[in-house]
Amino acid sequence: MITDLLRDKLAAYILTLANAGAGDVGLGGNSTSPAATALDVPLGVTTSQYVATRSGDNVVEIKIMVEGSNITGKVIREASFGGNDGSTDEMLSRVNFEGVGPFASNEQLEIFLMLEVE
Repeated sequence: MITDLLRDKLAAYILTLANAGAGDVGLGGNSTSPAATALDVPLGVTTSQYVATRSGDNVVEIKIMVEGSNITGKVIREASFGGNDGSTDEMLSRVNFEGVGPFASNEQLEIFLMLEVE
């Protein structure tokens, strides 16, 4: 019972931080350091959509969408989402993956990240 309450509170806190933050995509994806505080090769592009929601008591879902015009000709290999606690921005999670792309200017990249609190 206490663990369920703790999971719920932690997921709610992560959602609050994520909603105050932003998503980013990058060209890298080779780093495996858990201490990384940024993407390997961030693009710093403006996301056309960034949404954080809860799909369960302990699951936070993040959707990052980028217009192809912002990443034309690029191969994306990493994504992250960050949070803001009111005083500083921090990367909350980083995911590297097999490269997708290159993108045409009329395409969209949608990335869905799920964070489960256990």
